[in-house]
Amino acid sequence: MNAWILFPIFFPMLAGAVLLLPMLREKYILRRYYVAAVVIANAAVVLVLTRFEDMGLRAFEITPVISLYLRMDELARFFLIFAALLWVPITFYAFDYIRPEDRKGSRYFAFFLMTYGVILGVSLAGNFFTLYLFYELATLLTYPLVIHTGTPAAY
Repeated sequence: MNAWILFPIFFPMLAGAVLLLPMLREKYILRRYYVAAVVIANAAVVLVLTRFEDMGLRAFEITPVISLYLRMDELARFFLIFAALLWVPITFYAFDYIRPEDRKGSRYFAFFLMTYGVILGVSLAGNFFTLYLFYELATLLTYPLVIHTGTPAAY
């Protein structure tokens, strides 16, 4: 059961990577349905997972002290539910932000979904190394969202 703690993190990240495929770049309506389905399905999985008892998973160890450790306790459960449910209206707002004629929309939503997974990873971090890793990933994955317009001010 503890391996399910990886799903809310890696499902949106992999779904975001799929949006980088060339065949989905021009399909605006399909992209909207796809992104909405991923975000809503992931939020539903989060709500189901948070009903279970506290769980933890040590994904791998670098040293006996440094490891990638995910843990769902009461505080993580609160932030996980908060982030997952808040991301749903943010997604629908983003649909109006990215217009159909925007040719970089697939890239935007790819990094948008990956950021969603990383934010949930921050919520589930069980130690400082894991928190640092996901926090740095959040920094790297939100950069394409910031420079999306391509203007000098955005850079």
